[in-house]
Amino acid sequence: MTTQSMRVVRIVSMLCLLAPLSSCGRKGGASSSSSSMSSSGAATRESTATSGSSMNSASGAGTGAAAGAAAGAKPSAARVNPHPGLASSEWQVDEIEGQAVVTQSHASLSFGTGGKVAGNTGCNQFSGSAKLAGSSVHFSPMASTRKACQPELMSQETRMMKALGGVTGYLVDTTGVLHLNGADGTTLMKLTRATQ
Repeated sequence: MTTQSMRVVRIVSMLCLLAPLSSCGRKGGASSSSSSMSSSGAATRESTATSGSSMNSASGAGTGAAAGAAAGAKPSAARVNPHPGLASSEWQVDEIEGQAVVTQSHASLSFGTGGKVAGNTGCNQFSGSAKLAGSSVHFSPMASTRKACQPELMSQETRMMKALGGVTGYLVDTTGVLHLNGADGTTLMKLTRATQ
């Protein structure tokens, strides 16, 4: 090394000793500080990510458990009991389309053998047939007598014939009441057994 080069090295060394906060002093410190901060930030991010993942997992597990419980819930027991059949049974009509029958009108409906049905609207007698299959039932158009009655009985007869034409199914509830239902499940007629 030449004398001139040695002088330059000595001068630079002296400057670093005299000014420890100069660029030659800050370089190492800045690098060290930056490295320390980067490590600290990375650790913080990793800790946050881990914590967030744990929280999401716990939340997801809780939600999944609740959904599973809801999916596994079973509806309450049905309020109706299956009925073995309507053949050879006679019923007294109590309601037609939600309206009680006229008092002492003796409206009735009987199921005979071979799909035959007969009844009384409270004014005229009628007969026809019914197609039964499981819990479904469909009535044919009914033939009836043509006697004229009081207006309320004639109105009841009209509603009863209309209701029978719209019946598609039946069920007997736990109290023994026969429900004749429409296609949408609406009860069109309610009847109670007249004979055993």
